[in-house]
Amino acid sequence: MRYNRLPSQAADVADCTDCGLHPFGGLYVELLQPSRTTAFYGELSLSSFRNRGVYGIGPGPNGTYLNQTFDYRALLVTARLGVRYLPPLPHDQQLVVGLGMELNIIPDFDFPEPSYPYYYRQPESVGESFATPTLLPNLTLGWRRQRLTLLLDGQLYRKSGPLPEFSDIFFGGGYAARLGLSYRLGRNPDQNR
Repeated sequence: MRYNRLPSQAADVADCTDCGLHPFGGLYVELLQPSRTTAFYGELSLSSFRNRGVYGIGPGPNGTYLNQTFDYRALLVTARLGVRYLPPLPHDQQLVVGLGMELNIIPDFDFPEPSYPYYYRQPESVGESFATPTLLPNLTLGWRRQRLTLLLDGQLYRKSGPLPEFSDIFFGGGYAARLGLSYRLGRNPDQNR
């Protein structure tokens, strides 16, 4: 499960538009040193999210520009690369501690359309429809026993807005926390045959 706490992308709305649980699933691979005490990993996962957007309607009667706000749901593809430290524990168990960076992509085929009669599909808005990660890496803590791994990780996201502060690059205005259970398909190369 993934818990998002994301601020609205619409500048005129200050509330949290995605503060809830979303199922997620995906694949991961440990690269270079699988099943050793240090492993570089790659992950690709899929989940959903919701947010609020804004688009321009046109000039109003008093000369101001009118905007329309709308709510939407969309798919989110997340790619992660990082490193995990896996110190051994008794009884074929390992502690998992890790750092990683993520890239989020919203597939074009699933970009949401508003529930209003106005058409909205601006390519420059697709990249802004999900929060951008801060420069701090995501953190992972977990436990592995034989083929099963239980992980809890968190990622901070930048605040949206025209003039972010310097601290927003590192600490941001939103976050996501994930709790996942994974099953290793390959055998442990360190086990005795």
